Amino acid sequence: MAAREIQSTKTATEADVTQPSSSLRGELSAVEACEQSIAKIDDEPTLRAELEGCRLSHQRRAAILG
Repeated sequence: MAAREIQSTKTATEADVTQPSSSLRGELSAVEACEQSIAKIDDEPTLRAELEGCRLSHQRRAAILG
């Protein structure tokens, strides 16, 4: 029974490590998507400002996860 508990703990630990890594990749992808969209917007200052806010939010989360 003890071996099962150890294996279960190991699996949970591996999942804990994988999740932040996956979340970090997602946040970095979101930053890149925002940057690409911002680069294409010239004549919509309100939309551009909104996207810049989203980009900043994703950058902050990436910094926390990284």
